[in-house]
Amino acid sequence: MKLRKYVLSIALLAASVAAGCSSQKASSPSEDESATRQPATEQKAPEGLDKPKRIILLIGDGMGVPAVSAASYAHGEPLAMLGMEKMNWMTTHSYEFVTTDSAASASAIATGKKNHYEGVSVKPGTTKQNEEDKKQHLKTVLEKAEESGWRTGLVSTSKIVHATPAAFAAHRANRRSYDAIARDMYASGVDVLLGGGPRYFSKRADGEDLLAAFEKKGYKVAQTKEEIQQASELTTKLIGLPHDPDFPPAGDPNRAMTLAEMTQSALAVLDRDNDDGFFLMVEGSQIDWRGHDLDGEGVVKETLDFDGAVKAALDYARERDDTLVVVTSDHETGGLAVLDPPYTDRFSGALGGSEKAEGLVSFPKEAGEQEVPKLAAEIALGRDGKTKTFGPAYAESGYMNTVFGHLSLASRSQCASAREFTGLHTPSLVPVFTQGKAAEYVAESEDNAELGQRLLKLVGSEFVAAPNPVGPANPKRAAQKPQNIIIMVGDGMGIGALTAAEYGRGSLAMRKLPVEGLVSTHAADRLVSDSAAGATALATGKRTNSGAVGMARNAEGLVSAQTLIEQAEAKGMATGLVTTTTLTHATPAAFFAHQADRGEESKIADQFVDLPTRVAGSDGVDVAFGAGAQIFGEARIAKLEERGVVVESAWSDTLPKGKQVVRFLGEKGMAPASERMNDEDASTPTLRQMTRAAINQLSQSNNGFVLVVEGGQIDWAQHGLARDKSLIDEVADFDDAVAEAHAFARRDGNTLLVVTADHDHTTSVIDDHYQFDNCSCAAAVECGGDFELEKIEAAVDKVGFNEGLTDTTLQGKYSPLEISIQYAWLVQEGAKRAGRPGPHSANFVPLFAYGPQSDAFGGFNDIPDIGALLQQALR
Repeated sequence: MKLRKYVLSIALLAASVAAGCSSQKASSPSEDESATRQPATEQKAPEGLDKPKRIILLIGDGMGVPAVSAASYAHGEPLAMLGMEKMNWMTTHSYEFVTTDSAASASAIATGKKNHYEGVSVKPGTTKQNEEDKKQHLKTVLEKAEESGWRTGLVSTSKIVHATPAAFAAHRANRRSYDAIARDMYASGVDVLLGGGPRYFSKRADGEDLLAAFEKKGYKVAQTKEEIQQASELTTKLIGLPHDPDFPPAGDPNRAMTLAEMTQSALAVLDRDNDDGFFLMVEGSQIDWRGHDLDGEGVVKETLDFDGAVKAALDYARERDDTLVVVTSDHETGGLAVLDPPYTDRFSGALGGSEKAEGLVSFPKEAGEQEVPKLAAEIALGRDGKTKTFGPAYAESGYMNTVFGHLSLASRSQCASAREFTGLHTPSLVPVFTQGKAAEYVAESEDNAELGQRLLKLVGSEFVAAPNPVGPANPKRAAQKPQNIIIMVGDGMGIGALTAAEYGRGSLAMRKLPVEGLVSTHAADRLVSDSAAGATALATGKRTNSGAVGMARNAEGLVSAQTLIEQAEAKGMATGLVTTTTLTHATPAAFFAHQADRGEESKIADQFVDLPTRVAGSDGVDVAFGAGAQIFGEARIAKLEERGVVVESAWSDTLPKGKQVVRFLGEKGMAPASERMNDEDASTPTLRQMTRAAINQLSQSNNGFVLVVEGGQIDWAQHGLARDKSLIDEVADFDDAVAEAHAFARRDGNTLLVVTADHDHTTSVIDDHYQFDNCSCAAAVECGGDFELEKIEAAVDKVGFNEGLTDTTLQGKYSPLEISIQYAWLVQEGAKRAGRPGPHSANFVPLFAYGPQSDAFGGFNDIPDIGALLQQALR
């Protein structure tokens, strides 16, 4: 025993010396410390991601949310890309400007690094003089795939040396160096090139015939559809360039192949006898070109052609377990929006009719006779009520209209050179859809450069940690039902409004929620919904007519439908309503009332007061903040007070404990966010303060709660066609409330948070750089016109991936960066002439979610499906 003690003492002393301990006696832990100290837990190494061996990346050039929306309605069913497993929203700015071009954006996707405007996979600031220096080159995912022994391919409906495909296999200071890009592609080792532009390979200024050189290296060079398809069944290296320089538009009978056929041929070549893997990039190039032409019908045709390629890729991947499919865009083009005839007829009429309105935006006489697409293209809805059921079932019109942003159309009539004119890009957030191996990992990308970084990490032997597993730190996949539900509705908050806030204020809190989605919003009787129909779908899971609240539409007409608040009340849960509008306005009303006409606000107020008598088990809404005391009147307020409700007209951050509280904070609506956020008046709370107070009160319930929060004046700002910072302030006020709700949900661990919108407007964003050196901006004062843009300084220090947005050396005269908000030209001009508010649009809207069962809300959903999922979470 003594020997054992001695040996142990020597061992401890040696360990102490080895650890560098002092010779002084270490103090013993106190009894309390010993009691609370826990055994060290073993830190598990992160689990490695199971990487794909085949990656298919499809880029819809210029394809924003409105293009996807319009194409889906024209198709009569959601596009193939909308059925993919995961999605997210990405920013697209170039290294130094808010609005990108295709080269800079594709380079970010290809290399994981921001590139300068019009640069092709080189370090920002690279010039023609040093572009050959390999130190200036940024490695692309295609090049890394080649190094890893994978086959590679590029497919495009433009010339194959155009900006997007070039970014994956070339390194040039400027995208227009077509001959040099062709040489880079020849040297790259790419296995498949399908597109247009044989002249850049065989009719070159230097006299070289690169197509002949390709043949000497074992490539099959094909010039027709038949040759391409035959070769794809035999070879492992294929060059197919059937048009010179570019493919004709989608639907043109002279077009050799659809993009789906090209994709299938490329996949056949890359897959043949290949166990190593491949990388394939497919571009739907001409969505962008039709947007530049302000041709809505063309945008729809090209988007449908692109989606055919998406379907071909998904069909291929469905047969395998080692393939990742990624679908995204490089930017949006034109400021496109989707309207319906009741709106377009109204605004065209205000301008003297459609023919006169067309004349206002045609090229001037000095440009010569120029055929231009229709101002509001009339496109048939694809719904047939049988096999295709997507769209309004009871609409009087079977058509939709596409319209474009104000500055582009206003400038066209002042552009003496038709060749010089082009519709403007916008910096709109764009979707990224993923499916297959590593889909969730890639769908976490929030910027095009981050997407590029993640794609690069998937190629080669580099270790990549898998996304967080199921657990308390990441409760979105938790199977248990939530105890609490918070549904937050940004009224009218589409991608245009979000983009304005993202660049005008800084990265949004709602974009940090881990589940992202896209939502269609049409009503039963209109393609373009209103707040009443949109909110009713969220509240009941049923579609209704525009203007109706809490009612479902069927073949017989309108019938009452149980709302989320009513269901929660019947279960004995606490309930709350928070809005910056009146409590009887369309959105909050849809969660507790049943009226065929949203304008019957007195009757809606009655139904708020009478909720306990209408719903068994209900004791009424527990917390309600908003405006509208005048609508309720003294008699209804007295009824509320008789049953113990505390009714107040002043704000305090604290509420009476154990009491139901109604606060009326204005007559027809609260003060605008710009006033409430920037003053110190305690009587004008922000939406964040109201949300926090409501959550604090409702969370005292042992039975859980349902809280509805509406940022109602996001909608009002756009109805007023606000082009100043007031719209950004409204989104920011709402986003701060989202941050508050998210913080509670993280602490609580048992709260489902869903953030979405009821409809969109025609809003888009432009900067003061893109095409501001030609007549594409001719209407603006900066370009010699008389239209005054409202300039908003971009919050470049608060935007992600912003390393170049403060680089004044590359920005030159465009520094500091500024953005402007615009609406569709038809709307902006028609509303001004008629004195009407701006309309809603049928563009799909974003969704963000967090908490138990939130995964069900990800990806694409129709708006009644969101309501049905919310009600299901309560059952």
